[in-house]
Amino acid sequence: MNFYSLVSTLLLLSGCQTFQAPERAGFGRDFKAHFASCPKSEGGVTLSIQAEGVPMGSLGYDWIMRSSDSWDAEVYNALGQSLLGVKRRNASLRFSGQLRDTLKPLGRTERGYYSWGGESTYLREQELMCLLSGQLPVEWLKFERKVHRDGQVELRDGERHINLKRRDSWPMCGSVSVPFLWFFELERYRWCFDPASGRGFFAVRDFLHIDWEDADNLAS
Repeated sequence: MNFYSLVSTLLLLSGCQTFQAPERAGFGRDFKAHFASCPKSEGGVTLSIQAEGVPMGSLGYDWIMRSSDSWDAEVYNALGQSLLGVKRRNASLRFSGQLRDTLKPLGRTERGYYSWGGESTYLREQELMCLLSGQLPVEWLKFERKVHRDGQVELRDGERHINLKRRDSWPMCGSVSVPFLWFFELERYRWCFDPASGRGFFAVRDFLHIDWEDADNLAS
C-alpha cells in the first residue's frame, strides 16, 4: 500500500455470553458517558502513520461536520500544504489538493457505509469523526447488546459486529468485524482512545496503524 492509498483510506474509514449490565463488565457506571451525538462536530488531530511497521511520517487532519450530508475534511503535511480535501454536500463529494486524482472510485453501500474501490469500509462518515473526537456514536446504543464474562461488550448492527472493551491503560477500545466463512469473523479495523489525554490509535488489520493526538494538545 503506497502513501497516497494510506491518505485515501484515512479519509474514508477503511467466552460465554451473559446479560449482565455493562458497568459490571469493567466499564463502570459511566458506560453511556463514552457515547455522544456527533452529527455536528469539528476538530483537528495530528497523525503518525505506520504501514506494515514502517513509519510513513506525520500528517494533520481537520474536519467540520454540520450534518451527515454536509461536512468538510482535509489532510495536510507538516508544512501546512493541503494534500487532500473533501467536501460533502448532499449526495455529492468534491475533492481538492495534490492527491485528488489518486483516489479509487468512492461510493456508498445500501447500509450507508462508504465503499472504496468497490469494497465496503463498514464505516459511516460521521462515525469516523466521532471516534477521532474520543467518543462513540450514540446511535450504537440502539444496537443489540451482549456482555461477555471477560468484560467485552458486543454490539450487533446487522452484518457488523462492534466489540468494546477496556485494554491496558486505554479506557475504551473497540473493533469492527464482519462474518467470514460460516462461523468465522474478519476484523476490519480497531481503535483505542483516551478522551482525557486526547490520544488514540486507529488500525486497519495489520498493515496500517495510525496514532492520533488532539491538535490542541500539541499547540499548548
